[in-house]
Amino acid sequence: SRQPSLFSVVRALIDLFAYQGGDGQLGLYGAFGYDLTFQFEPINMKQDRDPEQRDLLLFLPDEILVVDQDKRDAWKVSYEFCAE
Repeated sequence: SRQPSLFSVVRALIDLFAYQGGDGQLGLYGAFGYDLTFQFEPINMKQDRDPEQRDLLLFLPDEILVVDQDKRDAWKVSYEFCAE
């Protein structure tokens, strides 16, 4: 869905990582909670939801272990970030 939501922010961040010449591994990693569906579907709540519960947890790693099962190969990719 392209309606404004939390995913609008995630899409904008992903666009920042789509630089030319990238290795294809840099990005946001993490977990999406089931309750994120409530942003898209009008569902009548039958149970109380903890307001402190996170629906989304993403991080930007500075080191990634890549495993290619088909090629039976693995390698580590490291990034160095700086802010001006």
